[in-house]
Amino acid sequence: MGDGSFIFDKKYYGYVIKSILGLDEIAYAKKLCRMIEEVFGKRCYVTIRKNSNTIVLRIKSKRIYEILKEYLDWKIGKKTYTINFKEEKIQDKRLLKGIIRGLIASDGSVYVPKKKLTYSTVSKKLIKQLSSFYSQIGIENKIYKKIYKIKPRRDNEHMLYTIDLYGKEKIEKLINFIGRINDEQKERKVRLILNAPVI
Repeated sequence: MGDGSFIFDKKYYGYVIKSILGLDEIAYAKKLCRMIEEVFGKRCYVTIRKNSNTIVLRIKSKRIYEILKEYLDWKIGKKTYTINFKEEKIQDKRLLKGIIRGLIASDGSVYVPKKKLTYSTVSKKLIKQLSSFYSQIGIENKIYKKIYKIKPRRDNEHMLYTIDLYGKEKIEKLINFIGRINDEQKERKVRLILNAPVI
């Protein structure tokens, strides 16, 4: 659910899915590409943009596009700020595990000294859904919000929504439900917080 787009791209003569990750997430990007290639048999292209410290994943696949449209909802032209899961599609417990695991892997952060796991998004609907997911598995949580500006466009202000999970107890409850995080760096940090063996 990281930044990106799902479109019919005339340049590539087909449906193209793009996902943008941070430059420090190269290991996760490569793992995600391997999973996509194994499951869907589609080539995943990785482009490193050092000038913006980002990694761009690009997959050309109508099937993946249709799956995303089946489970996700967003306003055309405002995907980043409106994306959310279709409620009727997220009643299955196994699917819920995968959704939370994917959200944390793509847009979550782990801070070992503070024993904190945080998730941030500019989609109000999505943060409300994650808050509800946490509540369903017995994790108390609160949504925080703040205004941030995208430089250098001074007039471009957006609301950023965040949920912080503090302490070993809450993080352990989350991990017991979702299992491993599909990001080696974040998984390693979580294990340090939980005093678990680092793999």
